Amino acid sequence: MGTATAPISRRRKAEPTDENELLMTFSYSVDGEKYDRCNSQITGTCESYCGEFDDIAVGQEPAKIGTITMRHIRMGMALTAGLHSYDVFDCHSSTLQFYSVAYRHEGDGSFALKPRYTDDTTAWTGCDILIIETLKVHEQFHGRGIGSFMLTEALSVFGKSSLVMLEAVPLPFDTNRPKDQLALLRRRLYRFYRRFGFQRVGRSSYWWKYNEE
Repeated sequence: MGTATAPISRRRKAEPTDENELLMTFSYSVDGEKYDRCNSQITGTCESYCGEFDDIAVGQEPAKIGTITMRHIRMGMALTAGLHSYDVFDCHSSTLQFYSVAYRHEGDGSFALKPRYTDDTTAWTGCDILIIETLKVHEQFHGRGIGSFMLTEALSVFGKSSLVMLEAVPLPFDTNRPKDQLALLRRRLYRFYRRFGFQRVGRSSYWWKYNEE
Protein backbone atom coordinates (compact mmCIF):
# COMPACT_ATOMS: atom_id res chain seq x y z
CA MET A 1 0.00 0.00 0.00
CA GLY A 2 1.84 3.06 -1.23
CA THR A 3 1.63 6.67 -0.20
CA ALA A 4 0.91 9.17 -2.93
CA THR A 5 1.46 12.90 -2.81
CA ALA A 6 -1.70 14.79 -2.00
CA PRO A 7 -2.33 18.17 -3.65
CA ILE A 8 -1.07 20.04 -0.60
CA SER A 9 2.09 22.12 -0.48
CA ARG A 10 3.34 25.10 1.49
CA ARG A 11 6.36 27.37 1.27
CA ARG A 12 7.89 28.34 4.57
CA LYS A 13 11.01 30.36 5.34
CA ALA A 14 13.48 29.17 7.91
CA GLU A 15 14.74 31.32 10.74
CA PRO A 16 15.77 34.87 9.64
CA THR A 17 19.43 34.07 10.30
CA ASP A 18 19.32 31.20 7.85
CA GLU A 19 19.63 32.05 4.15
CA ASN A 20 18.23 28.67 3.17
CA GLU A 21 14.57 28.27 2.43
CA LEU A 22 12.55 25.10 2.81
CA LEU A 23 10.04 24.09 0.20
CA MET A 24 7.88 21.55 2.01
CA THR A 25 5.34 19.14 0.67
CA PHE A 26 3.58 16.44 2.57
CA SER A 27 1.87 13.30 1.42
CA TYR A 28 -0.91 11.69 3.38
CA SER A 29 -2.20 8.19 3.39
CA VAL A 30 -5.47 7.09 4.98
CA ASP A 31 -5.35 3.47 6.10
CA GLY A 32 -2.45 3.05 3.69
CA GLU A 33 -4.29 4.44 0.66
CA LYS A 34 -3.89 7.75 -1.15
CA TYR A 35 -5.64 10.71 0.45
CA ASP A 36 -6.94 13.37 -1.90
CA ARG A 37 -7.91 16.50 0.02
CA CYS A 38 -10.22 17.65 -2.78
CA ASN A 39 -12.07 14.37 -3.21
CA SER A 40 -12.03 12.49 0.07
CA GLN A 41 -14.60 9.97 1.21
CA ILE A 42 -15.31 8.71 4.70
CA THR A 43 -15.00 4.96 4.65
CA GLY A 44 -14.83 3.85 8.28
CA THR A 45 -15.49 4.76 11.89
CA CYS A 46 -11.78 4.56 12.77
CA GLU A 47 -9.28 5.76 10.18
CA SER A 48 -5.50 5.97 10.48
CA TYR A 49 -3.65 8.89 8.91
CA CYS A 50 0.06 9.15 8.23
CA GLY A 51 1.67 12.35 6.96
CA GLU A 52 5.22 12.45 5.60
CA PHE A 53 6.85 15.88 5.29
CA ASP A 54 9.71 16.40 2.82
CA ASP A 55 12.07 19.20 1.85
CA ILE A 56 12.06 19.33 -1.95
CA ALA A 57 14.49 22.20 -2.57
CA VAL A 58 15.39 22.54 -6.25
CA GLY A 59 18.57 20.73 -7.22
CA GLN A 60 18.70 18.59 -4.10
CA GLU A 61 17.55 15.14 -3.19
CA PRO A 62 14.28 15.20 -1.18
CA ALA A 63 15.04 15.18 2.54
CA LYS A 64 12.71 13.78 5.17
CA ILE A 65 11.63 16.53 7.56
CA GLY A 66 9.17 14.77 9.83
CA THR A 67 6.18 12.55 10.33
CA ILE A 68 2.79 12.83 11.98
CA THR A 69 0.47 9.89 12.62
CA MET A 70 -3.14 10.15 13.75
CA ARG A 71 -6.33 8.15 14.20
CA HIS A 72 -9.76 9.62 13.60
CA ILE A 73 -12.70 8.22 15.55
CA ARG A 74 -15.92 9.10 13.74
CA MET A 75 -18.22 8.75 16.71
CA GLY A 76 -21.30 10.24 15.06
CA MET A 77 -21.10 7.65 12.29
CA ALA A 78 -20.55 4.90 14.85
CA LEU A 79 -23.61 5.89 16.89
CA THR A 80 -25.76 6.06 13.77
CA ALA A 81 -24.61 2.54 12.90
CA GLY A 82 -25.54 1.31 16.38
CA LEU A 83 -21.94 0.62 17.44
CA HIS A 84 -20.82 0.89 21.05
CA SER A 85 -18.24 3.59 21.72
CA TYR A 86 -15.86 1.13 23.39
CA ASP A 87 -15.85 -1.13 20.36
CA VAL A 88 -14.93 1.80 18.11
CA PHE A 89 -12.00 2.78 20.32
CA ASP A 90 -10.96 -0.86 20.45
CA CYS A 91 -10.00 -0.66 16.77
CA HIS A 92 -6.37 -0.26 17.85
CA SER A 93 -4.41 -0.47 21.10
CA SER A 94 -3.17 3.10 20.67
CA THR A 95 -6.72 4.48 20.73
CA LEU A 96 -8.16 2.30 23.48
CA GLN A 97 -6.17 4.10 26.19
CA PHE A 98 -8.03 7.32 25.35
CA TYR A 99 -11.49 5.85 25.94
CA SER A 100 -11.46 6.21 29.72
CA VAL A 101 -9.84 9.65 29.38
CA ALA A 102 -12.68 10.92 27.18
CA TYR A 103 -15.86 9.19 28.38
CA ARG A 104 -17.78 8.29 31.49
CA HIS A 105 -20.53 5.70 31.89
CA GLU A 106 -23.94 6.81 33.09
CA GLY A 107 -26.17 4.89 35.47
CA ASP A 108 -28.48 3.77 32.67
CA GLY A 109 -25.63 2.07 30.82
CA SER A 110 -25.11 4.88 28.33
CA PHE A 111 -21.92 6.89 27.95
CA ALA A 112 -21.09 10.57 27.62
CA LEU A 113 -18.12 12.84 27.17
CA LYS A 114 -16.73 13.98 30.49
CA PRO A 115 -17.82 17.50 31.51
CA ARG A 116 -14.35 19.04 31.09
CA TYR A 117 -14.70 18.65 27.31
CA THR A 118 -18.26 19.98 26.98
CA ASP A 119 -18.63 22.75 29.58
CA ASP A 120 -16.99 25.55 27.57
CA THR A 121 -17.09 24.12 24.04
CA THR A 122 -19.60 22.83 21.51
CA ALA A 123 -18.20 19.30 21.83
CA TRP A 124 -20.82 16.62 22.38
CA THR A 125 -20.88 12.88 22.92
CA GLY A 126 -21.21 12.12 19.20
CA CYS A 127 -18.48 14.45 17.96
CA ASP A 128 -15.47 13.10 16.09
CA ILE A 129 -12.23 12.52 17.99
CA LEU A 130 -8.82 12.99 16.39
CA ILE A 131 -6.00 11.28 18.29
CA ILE A 132 -2.49 12.47 17.50
CA GLU A 133 -0.23 9.48 18.05
CA THR A 134 3.19 10.85 17.04
CA LEU A 135 4.62 14.17 15.89
CA LYS A 136 8.28 13.96 15.00
CA VAL A 137 10.65 16.48 13.37
CA HIS A 138 14.07 15.16 12.43
CA GLU A 139 16.84 16.68 14.52
CA GLN A 140 18.59 18.61 11.73
CA PHE A 141 15.36 20.57 11.16
CA HIS A 142 14.74 21.51 14.80
CA GLY A 143 14.29 25.17 15.71
CA ARG A 144 12.58 26.27 12.51
CA GLY A 145 8.96 26.15 13.59
CA ILE A 146 8.32 23.06 11.50
CA GLY A 147 6.56 21.18 14.29
CA SER A 148 4.09 24.06 14.60
CA PHE A 149 3.58 24.06 10.86
CA MET A 150 2.97 20.31 10.77
CA LEU A 151 0.43 20.40 13.60
CA THR A 152 -1.40 23.39 12.11
CA GLU A 153 -1.72 21.69 8.74
CA ALA A 154 -2.83 18.37 10.23
CA LEU A 155 -5.55 20.06 12.30
CA SER A 156 -6.80 22.06 9.32
CA VAL A 157 -7.01 18.96 7.10
CA PHE A 158 -8.31 16.31 9.49
CA GLY A 159 -9.31 17.93 12.79
CA LYS A 160 -12.27 20.18 11.92
CA SER A 161 -15.11 20.05 14.44
CA SER A 162 -13.27 17.38 16.39
CA LEU A 163 -12.12 16.79 19.92
CA VAL A 164 -8.35 16.49 19.49
CA MET A 165 -6.48 14.39 22.04
CA LEU A 166 -2.87 13.32 22.52
CA GLU A 167 -0.42 12.04 25.09
CA ALA A 168 2.50 14.44 25.45
CA VAL A 169 5.43 12.15 26.20
CA PRO A 170 9.00 12.06 24.85
CA LEU A 171 9.66 9.75 21.92
CA PRO A 172 10.95 6.26 22.82
CA PHE A 173 14.55 7.01 21.84
CA ASP A 174 14.55 9.93 24.31
CA THR A 175 13.57 7.85 27.32
CA ASN A 176 17.17 6.79 28.03
CA ARG A 177 18.15 10.37 28.83
CA PRO A 178 18.87 11.43 32.43
CA LYS A 179 15.81 12.33 34.49
CA ASP A 180 16.52 16.08 34.46
CA GLN A 181 16.72 16.08 30.65
CA LEU A 182 13.49 14.10 30.40
CA ALA A 183 11.79 16.61 32.69
CA LEU A 184 13.02 19.44 30.46
CA LEU A 185 11.69 17.67 27.35
CA ARG A 186 8.28 17.28 28.98
CA ARG A 187 8.14 20.96 29.93
CA ARG A 188 8.97 21.91 26.35
CA LEU A 189 6.25 19.59 25.03
CA TYR A 190 3.72 21.09 27.44
CA ARG A 191 4.61 24.66 26.39
CA PHE A 192 4.34 23.65 22.73
CA TYR A 193 0.83 22.23 23.05
CA ARG A 194 -0.37 25.07 25.29
CA ARG A 195 0.48 27.50 22.48
CA PHE A 196 -2.05 25.65 20.34
CA GLY A 197 -4.76 25.90 22.98
CA PHE A 198 -4.45 22.36 24.35
CA GLN A 199 -5.36 21.78 27.98
CA ARG A 200 -3.91 19.18 30.28
CA VAL A 201 -6.18 16.47 31.71
CA GLY A 202 -5.55 16.88 35.41
CA ARG A 203 -1.91 16.05 36.17
CA SER A 204 -1.74 13.29 33.58
CA SER A 205 0.24 13.29 30.34
CA TYR A 206 -2.96 13.57 28.27
CA TRP A 207 -3.95 16.81 26.53
CA TRP A 208 -7.01 17.96 24.61
CA LYS A 209 -8.66 20.79 22.71
CA TYR A 210 -11.85 21.17 20.72
CA ASN A 211 -10.93 22.22 17.22
CA GLU A 212 -13.89 24.06 15.72
CA GLU A 213 -12.28 25.30 12.50
